[in-house]
Amino acid sequence: VGESDNAPGRFNVFDYRGATLIADYGHNPDAIAALVSAVENMPAKRRSVVISGAGDRRDQDITQQTEILGAAFDEVLLYEDQCQRGRADGEVVALLRQG
Repeated sequence: VGESDNAPGRFNVFDYRGATLIADYGHNPDAIAALVSAVENMPAKRRSVVISGAGDRRDQDITQQTEILGAAFDEVLLYEDQCQRGRADGEVVALLRQG
């Protein structure tokens, strides 16, 4: 087991051209709320987030993730990855858009 500060997808923080980037694989409302709580304590002029939902989650959990993010970020970008976990193309993004 690697060190927790190096676990891929677990609040990995990067500096890129003067911007702070965070990679986090939070895929349920509680994880998204924890991410928001941490990010709100970081200084920022503007906050943007990119999200792709896990298709094997309940519809309401997928929608709730973007509800949480929409309240905390200036911009929420929806992304459909290649692994939809049993969902039809576009289905997860449609649920994210509802949030």
